[in-house]
Amino acid sequence: MLAQMSEQARQLSRLRTHHNFHPELSDSVQRLAIAMEPLTYVRPHRHPHTWEVLTALSGHFVVLLFNDNGEVTERVVLGKEATILEIPANTWHAVLSMEENAVIFE
Repeated sequence: MLAQMSEQARQLSRLRTHHNFHPELSDSVQRLAIAMEPLTYVRPHRHPHTWEVLTALSGHFVVLLFNDNGEVTERVVLGKEATILEIPANTWHAVLSMEENAVIFE
């Protein structure tokens, strides 16, 4: 499935695709795999009321954490320096793919 997701991501202009494991978008906990090719990223965002956990299923990712002024406060290479990263609620963060065939689980 991961290889198929990566192949599909390479065909899309955004260079990424996802597979939801949660049945409904309204579920309080959303679980999804995201295939991300280089040159794509998840732009800085935050979840005001929920935490988020990330783990690399394949490949490596740079996860950046920011303060409210947009300054980087932490940089983690997921899949290398850390196998799992919990991001507290209301924390600005962004995710960048570092290599081809990279898939992250959120």
